[in-house]
Amino acid sequence: IALNIALDFVYFYIFKSDYMKISGLALGNTSAYLVGSIWVLAVLRKRLGTIDEKRIVRSISKIIIASIAMGASCWGTALLIEKTLGTQSLMAQLLQVFLPIAVSLLVYLSASILLKSEEMNALKRLISRFLRRKQSELEPIPSEPTEDKL
Repeated sequence: IALNIALDFVYFYIFKSDYMKISGLALGNTSAYLVGSIWVLAVLRKRLGTIDEKRIVRSISKIIIASIAMGASCWGTALLIEKTLGTQSLMAQLLQVFLPIAVSLLVYLSASILLKSEEMNALKRLISRFLRRKQSELEPIPSEPTEDKL
């Protein structure tokens, strides 16, 4: 947290424009979490010995690729809506916010599935298991009062 705050201050005061100052706050958070993640990785490695780094790198690479596709689709969709409808009306503004989110979600999920992400496969299995549950498993089981409960 201290590193996060320190980096936020540094980036905020390094950048001159107001827009970049706000971006500097996001960059400070990102930098601090990156350092924290590396530190946690080092601690885990020391305590556990091995943590299957190849698998982690492969997984992170897939997530980065899907995230880049998601970010590009979000930016492109927002830009397309701005150029097509403008940003004057409330409806255009709402579309410029919510449509890119929906498109980005679909692109990220699709890219993750195409890349055969382990995390996405785990999510699919979890959702599938949830949807296959019987109604009786969702309802609380009534209990009969016993002498102990009276």
